[in-house]
Amino acid sequence: MALGAATLSLDLFLLSQSRASIPAVGLAVIVFALASPFRVRGLCWLALAIVPALGILPALSDLYQTANDEGPRNAITELHATGAMSAVTALLAIVVGAVAARNEARLPGLGSASPRGNRAVAGAVVAAIVLAGVGFVAAVGNPVDWVDERIEEFEGGGTPDVSREASRFTFNAASDRYDLWRVALDDLGQSPLGGQGSGAFEYSYAREREVAYQEARDAHGLPFEVGGELGLVGLALLVAALGGSVLGLARVRRLGAAEAGLAAVAFASGTYWLVHTSIDWFWAYPAVTAPVLALLGSGCAPVVTSEAARLSPGPRRGLIVVLIALAVSAVPPFLANRYVNDAYATWREDLERAYDDLDRAASLNRLSDAALLAEGTIAREAGDRERAIAAFEAATGRRPDGWAAHYLLADIYAGSDPGQAREQIAIALGLNPLDAAVRRLARELGVSAEG
Repeated sequence: MALGAATLSLDLFLLSQSRASIPAVGLAVIVFALASPFRVRGLCWLALAIVPALGILPALSDLYQTANDEGPRNAITELHATGAMSAVTALLAIVVGAVAARNEARLPGLGSASPRGNRAVAGAVVAAIVLAGVGFVAAVGNPVDWVDERIEEFEGGGTPDVSREASRFTFNAASDRYDLWRVALDDLGQSPLGGQGSGAFEYSYAREREVAYQEARDAHGLPFEVGGELGLVGLALLVAALGGSVLGLARVRRLGAAEAGLAAVAFASGTYWLVHTSIDWFWAYPAVTAPVLALLGSGCAPVVTSEAARLSPGPRRGLIVVLIALAVSAVPPFLANRYVNDAYATWREDLERAYDDLDRAASLNRLSDAALLAEGTIAREAGDRERAIAAFEAATGRRPDGWAAHYLLADIYAGSDPGQAREQIAIALGLNPLDAAVRRLARELGVSAEG
């Protein structure tokens, strides 16, 4: 119970620094309060776990403010301070949790299992929801009109001006997510079954975006990105994975009060993760997603282990083989990325070793052009023009929808072969028509952005 509440609190409070996450936080707390069979006890543990986590908020705010105002490169001091505070608050949370667990029976609330207290919490949650609804209507008037205004702002795009917002009820919903989601949905519409392919959104958005200053590798919404890249098949697999967790947790709740308490924590944490990942892009960070998946797995464990005990050895071995195969499949891309990073770091001291590393990276991950782009960039810096051209041309063959290699080829050819340069920049312009560097080089070469 203590560990689950602590993990949930970290999910809710350390990952909830954007305005978009506020509804997700509120919904997760409501789910936790209503699903837990130990509502008073669970909320007391949650509050106890929140206290140490609050210590990191000033450091996070300073980091965000500095990075936003001065750029990430100028926020190194704040980044280190945030990392140190994370370690301190995590250690403090462990100590507080251990002491509280040791003395749980003596502390009010932490050991409560009173049915009357549970009913009181449930009633308070329902009453708070009703009062919030009444207050919302009193503050904004017709809620349908308020929603229509927010939809108009959202579709209009741009960055919201929050300086004149009097309350959260009057927030400006303008966001460039509309442009991101539009492209992802277009990708799904063009290839409904299998999508455009994993990683394709970055290239689709570069080509189809309507926001000149916005560049993105992710659709800022997990369902949108999965749909655009992997189609209905990918969406079905995502629903099956999350739906399987929900069914497992629902079955666990029938096994007993302790199991139901664990399931409540998993439900709430999964709710927060799903809602927030539907409007943001942080699911790609293992430190964010891994704890939630671990909680979902832990929450389902009681029923899964009872089912597994009835399985014959054959299916269990098959499942283990599949899991090992999935884990092994992630190794080559990981190693390829390491080789590329090493090449960038060491090429000035040992150029041949850097080239060898990039050859390995290109062989390990044949779906990516990153190693070839790195080879071309390093070769050009080292004065090996022919090798740079060969690497960039190979990159265009490996990733036909990638604009960067065409732009770099145009830049190389600009001084010696204007015809080739214009041909390459025209391709780059078609693949990324709003990029400032591409448009600037196109103007210098006399290639029109409209034609």
